Amino acid sequence: MATGNERSLSYLQTVVGRCANGVPPTFPMDEELIRLCLVNQLQRLGLANHFTHEIEEILVQIYRNYKTPEWLDKASNNIVDVGIQLHKDSLAFRLLRMHGYSISPRHFCWFLNNQEVRAQIEENQGYFTISMLNVYRATDLMFPGENEVEEARSFCRKVLEKITLKDSSLASTGLNKMVEHELKFPWIARLDHLDHRAWIEDINNTNVLWVHKTSFH
Repeated sequence: MATGNERSLSYLQTVVGRCANGVPPTFPMDEELIRLCLVNQLQRLGLANHFTHEIEEILVQIYRNYKTPEWLDKASNNIVDVGIQLHKDSLAFRLLRMHGYSISPRHFCWFLNNQEVRAQIEENQGYFTISMLNVYRATDLMFPGENEVEEARSFCRKVLEKITLKDSSLASTGLNKMVEHELKFPWIARLDHLDHRAWIEDINNTNVLWVHKTSFH
């Protein structure tokens, strides 16, 4: 440690020891992303029907923001910013389209036309695992003729397959199981109540709730 404070070091070691899956490198500061993650959790736990009004309020505001010109500003190619933006945009697209909003795939497929971003993803595949998983899940809601969504799905699948094959650190984690599950079983062929149960079991066994709340790779 730069400070040389042994008490601070001891405290940090205690905190790390309590987190079996490690400590997240960043914590969500984007209010929209926090709300999207909340809606996502409620849906995956099978509790969305109990919060329909609250969810609708959140999605209405998200949709309004995505209809403004500002969302097109993706100037930053910083690896952290790109990961967070991809996570947020793909999550917003999936949730909005699932709830009947008219939203263009360009809201999350923008990275396909940015060669620098694509290169970053391919060079830092492990870092972008969560982002690629969310983009892949967003492509489940593809309409016929949406070629850019097909391209995004193909790109993400290749990245995720490489990650599961070569990243030994994921081999025994809940995240690896999620990736394998998404790649193996098409979303349209799955049953909601079984997915809800699997999600609850994953939370109990691997603290996967932490992964989606605080990991924005």
